Order: sequence, then structure tokens, then C-alpha cells
Amino acid sequence: MIFPRNKPVPVQYLIDLRKMYEGQESSKPPKGIYPNIKKQHSQLDIGCPAIAATNNKLFDVPSPFTFDLIFGRDEFGDSYWRYTFDTKVHRDFTPSIHDILKYALTNSETGGKSIQMQFGVPYALMTDTPDTSLTILPPHNIKYENCAFVTGEFVFTDWVRHLSSAWVLLDESKPAVVHYEIGEPCMSLYFNKQVELSFVENTQKALDYIDQNVLSTFYLKNAIESMFATVKSRRPKKLLVRNGD
Repeated sequence: MIFPRNKPVPVQYLIDLRKMYEGQESSKPPKGIYPNIKKQHSQLDIGCPAIAATNNKLFDVPSPFTFDLIFGRDEFGDSYWRYTFDTKVHRDFTPSIHDILKYALTNSETGGKSIQMQFGVPYALMTDTPDTSLTILPPHNIKYENCAFVTGEFVFTDWVRHLSSAWVLLDESKPAVVHYEIGEPCMSLYFNKQVELSFVENTQKALDYIDQNVLSTFYLKNAIESMFATVKSRRPKKLLVRNGD
């Protein structure tokens, strides 16, 4: 088949703020500030089968905040990061965007000793269809300097995890800057199947399964594959929320 098509696969996403703000209830924002994931527009009227094959595969995750993320390495070789946000958009008192970003932003040294910066968002995607994968792509129209977006793919049928917009520093002699704009994409999503995507409220069954692997990389190195069989063995037969659930 040159132009793959399939009946849209049901995919749902929830917004899970528990781990990001665990023990910090006063700092936990309302879920309503996180926009809905948006389907990218497909020019189906052109009549090209290649365009039709990507319909319902490409989506954007809008940024909930307007801010500049700055990160780099200082003269002593230590990594640093900071941010500035637009006070015309966000209020600057308690609770404020400060309370959110200090938990949503993390930096780390990559295997090549470069610096990676992540902006975590609390969306988690679920499906009951086997072998459904998600590729996280660079957001279109975003402004950035001296960094490159980190693209990755994973099969989320049995590995439900939160999403993040990740960047790696290029020239260590100067800082990197990423400009996030509220309502504009902070990352784009590409599914290997055409999907029917919808928002659902959290269920205890879904949250319990997310807890099987969330933040696992903080505790073990290169352990995802060895953990996968255990996590998968504990998966409920159905994760998606049905009418009447």
C-alpha cells in the first residue's frame, strides 16, 4: 500500500497533575489552563492521496504559557537555566506561573555530555489498540536559538507516560533560548495510525496504570526495556473510558 489508510483508532488523553505537584497542593494549577490538543488542518480539498494518508495523524499541543526559556553552561562548566514570562499575560503573585514552571522545567546532562532542557506538560495518551505509536515532533512556527528539538517515538498502548517538549544545547559558549507562546504549539504529535482523539477525565484505573512507569528513569538507568514486561503484565484489559464509565 502506497498511501496507508485505516479506520480511525480511538485515542484518549487525560491531564494528570499529581506527580508534577506531589506534596505541593497550593501550587497545583487548575486543569483548565491546559488547552485541548488540536488536530492539524489537512488540505483534503487538494485531492492528493498522500495528504489524505496523514489526515488524523498530526496534532499540536498548545503551550499553556508565554515565556522565554534560557539555558546553557556557565564559565565554570555548570549547567544553568532560567525563564522570563510576560506579565501582560500572566499574573505575578502567589500562586503564580513561578509555582508551575519550577516543577515543569528540568535539565539534565545527555549521554554526550551536552545539556538537555525539558518543558513537561501533564497530558497522557491512552489507547486499547495494539502497536499504536506516537512521535513527538518540533512545533511549527516556534522561535528558538542555539538549540535543537529532541524528537522521539514510543508505543503508548502499554507505556502510558506524560509528554515533554525537549531541547538540547548546541554551542556551549552561549545560551539557548526557546520562546513559548500561549496557544501556539509547544510540540507536535504524529501517530503511526489515523486516530480519533478526545479528552477524558481521569479515572482511578488509568492513574493507577500510569503509576507503573511514571518517573521510572529517575531511579534506574537503561531499565525501560527490562521493566516493560512487568508493566505490561499489570495493564487492565481496557483503559479507555466508555460511555457510562
